[in-house]
Amino acid sequence: MTSWMIYPLAATGKISASVDWLFHSARVEQIYDNLRQGCKFTFIATTTFQHTGVGSFLFYPDGSLYIWALLRFILSPVKAYYAWVGIFLFLTFVISYSCMLKFSNDKLRSFIFALLYGLAPYHLYLSPVNWVIGEFTAYTFIPIVFLGIYEVLQRNEKEWPLLAVGVALLMLSHLLSVALCAEIFVVLLLITLFKEKKLSFSRWMGLVKAGILALGLSLPIFVLLFSEYFHKGVEGPYSGVYIVQNLSSLFTDSMNNLATWSSIGLILLVIALTGWKWVSHENCEFTLYVMMIGILLLSTAIFPWKLFNHTPFAIIQLPCRYLTYAILFGAVLGSRGIATLLRKLPQGSEKFAVIAVVPLMLLGYFGAIAPLTNSLDNSASSILCKLNPGQHQILNNKILNNKNYKDQFAYWAFTGEVDYYSTKSRTLGMRPGTPTWDAITKNPRVDSIVENTLFVNGKNHHYRVGYKPNRFDFDVTLNKPATVDFPVVKYAGTDAIDNGKKVKVDLSQRGTAQLKLAAGENHVEIGFKPPFFYYISIIIMLISWIGTLFLGCYRKIKK
Repeated sequence: MTSWMIYPLAATGKISASVDWLFHSARVEQIYDNLRQGCKFTFIATTTFQHTGVGSFLFYPDGSLYIWALLRFILSPVKAYYAWVGIFLFLTFVISYSCMLKFSNDKLRSFIFALLYGLAPYHLYLSPVNWVIGEFTAYTFIPIVFLGIYEVLQRNEKEWPLLAVGVALLMLSHLLSVALCAEIFVVLLLITLFKEKKLSFSRWMGLVKAGILALGLSLPIFVLLFSEYFHKGVEGPYSGVYIVQNLSSLFTDSMNNLATWSSIGLILLVIALTGWKWVSHENCEFTLYVMMIGILLLSTAIFPWKLFNHTPFAIIQLPCRYLTYAILFGAVLGSRGIATLLRKLPQGSEKFAVIAVVPLMLLGYFGAIAPLTNSLDNSASSILCKLNPGQHQILNNKILNNKNYKDQFAYWAFTGEVDYYSTKSRTLGMRPGTPTWDAITKNPRVDSIVENTLFVNGKNHHYRVGYKPNRFDFDVTLNKPATVDFPVVKYAGTDAIDNGKKVKVDLSQRGTAQLKLAAGENHVEIGFKPPFFYYISIIIMLISWIGTLFLGCYRKIKK
């Protein structure tokens, strides 16, 4: 079924690129370039992101992007992207089916749950209609997290490794999704404590053990965050809620079953509107229904988000992100309701109805992604053109194909182009959410970095540069000793070698690598090296995953 979903898009040979696309495709391209040169790890951008050495790879999980980059070795750029989307759509179906089967031991219900959850319009909006790549990959693993929460809080606390695996996979995909899951977990925990008055010691220990194992399964991410980000003068993506959908948009887009940022789809909308009448009050279902309705309202302007712009809740940026969890709870409820209705049909009719579900859902899928297919069909005027030297433009609403795919990396990304720069670069009156064009052109410090300007004693200076994985090779000729400010974003792990000797790297006034060099020819290598413990943490992570898989196999054999 996944092949039927993806093939028509891949067959066009086109990608409709906008908003978050270039931020992620540039990261994939850098990983691909490094892998081609035999470098397994990518820390900073040398051939993409305008050759600025920005380290989004250090702070934004990129494990899933390696799959996309590896596909580039065997497929064209366009087909590699759609194949990657297809892989994660397939994984979403398999994981959601497996989680519901463990939860309910009901194959029919699990099949319906997988369809409701996997084909929800908001999921399709994340990708392939849009390019919210981190959230899209995290969506695949969220059922594991909540199945794990259910097991530890309600059923079998010995299943705590399941919760640990789900949380770790989220951490390796999208850290913001971890925060959102944590919020909802706290609510579920409070509800459990309110109903049962207390939680047994074994369940508390299950939660603690799950947390420790999840840390081990994703340790390298935290090593880099603590060594390079927290209290290190690095400015991440903006924090604050500035774009909120209206409740009316949620209703109309869901009624039309369109893959937009404000749509849960027609079936789940019907479940939300009618569930009060048929959802059981005797088990956890009614709690899930109340949670679903509450989360739907939370995702809209009905909730006073502006009052929370200076609180930790502001990291969400877009309240529509809560829709994933409304979809999850709605699919849990809807799968039981629909399975119950199908079983009431005569035996022959039941089988026919189950078989008919797949083509009906596929029709709904192609209707939901109609905006994407329309843009690909009517793309003649939107084909991306190669920029001239010195020309600048934001990549937005452009069509890519295999011929112009490489040309996109000369453009500035609509979002994320200057994320993870030094706070020194971003302190010239730039407000959260400032458009990329203004964040660069109206900030001389950022503009000079993006323009690859090198300063010698504060003045522009000519140089030559070569690009290697995680490293730049500069050739700078000086008439006298000078302070040289290189156009490479500086981090705690930034190091430099001048004519074969390691030299101290200072932080310039614009947040870049600054060196004191002697007169004459200077061959300067500037790159990034993570702390030694980073490689130790990778070993710990691998041992943790092998041990967890071994434990899972042992338990299954024992049963």
